[in-house]
Order: sequence, then structure tokens, then C-alpha cells
Amino acid sequence: MKRTSGSEVLRLGSDMPSFCLPSTSGEVVNSSKLNGEAYLIIFMCNHCPYVTGSIRLINQTVAKYLNKGLVTVGINSNDPVKYPQDSFDNMISFAKEMELCFPYCFDESQEIARAFDAACTPEAYLFDRNRKLIYHGGVVDNPLNPQDVKRNWLDEVLNEYFTQGSLSNLDTSNFFAEGCSIKWR
Repeated sequence: MKRTSGSEVLRLGSDMPSFCLPSTSGEVVNSSKLNGEAYLIIFMCNHCPYVTGSIRLINQTVAKYLNKGLVTVGINSNDPVKYPQDSFDNMISFAKEMELCFPYCFDESQEIARAFDAACTPEAYLFDRNRKLIYHGGVVDNPLNPQDVKRNWLDEVLNEYFTQGSLSNLDTSNFFAEGCSIKWR
């Protein structure tokens, strides 16, 4: 599935939806308690080949910006009844295996995915220090095949934000999220 712009409810400039979700570390992540210079929310899951193809690069990219104030949260909203690979127990294993440097949360009710109007995995939302949406799109130009990635869109977006303070000089119009659809109940 390739997500094109224009269909989303959450438009640029929108406030970050609130959430309070359990994470694989055993803690609850409450969006109102997060404190950073930018907030990256990535809808992801354990089984999607687009996620498994790009997760190491996502993790490396996020790690690069942690000391600049980037707060990142991964969210899995897939139905674990239809897709047992995406169960919370398997999320814990996935987070450990991938050595994620950010919390990986479970949206069992799927309410948070609906609040973000998330459609696929991986799908990225970047909010500025004021929690206003400044980027919504993909993470890399070839999430299915890490060896063929030519552009790390996530790195470009984060670099632009942390060096320029905005994305006004970066054309992100073709940074479409591409991946598996969220598995709705």
C-alpha cells in the first residue's frame, strides 16, 4: 500500500493527538508527559516486511537525533487476533531483537491509529516542539529492500528540522508512506 497525501484527517499544523499506551519496556507512555524539541510517532508492527526491511535504519536514524531532543514513540495498532505475530508478547521480543532505542507501544483499541488517521506501517508523523504536525509520510525511499535505499527521508526531515528549525526548505511532497495496511478489527 502506498499512502498518498490528501486523504488524511490530521493535516500539517494539527496538534499531536494525546495517547497513553503500554510499552514493551513495561512502562506506560503518556504523550502529555513527553518532553522534547521534536516528537516522532511511527506506526509500525512486527510482521510487515516494509517495517522489518527498514527498522534498523529507522533505529539508527532516531539514535542520531536523541541528543538533540528528539522523542520517538513506535506504535503498533494491528489486530493481534488476526495477526498473532503482532501480539504484545511478540512486540516485546521484536523490540529486544531490534534493540529499539525508543518506546514501542501497543494501541490495542486502535483508537490512537484512528486519531492519527494512520493507514500503513511504517508511517511517520513529526511534530515540532509545540506539538504541531510538520511532517507526515514515509521513512525511506525503499522500505522493503534496505540494500536499495537511496534516500533516508526520515534523516533528511530530522536534519532539516534540527539545523533550520523548520522544514520550509525541504520538499517532502513525494515522501509517501509505503507499507502494509494497518490490520483493523
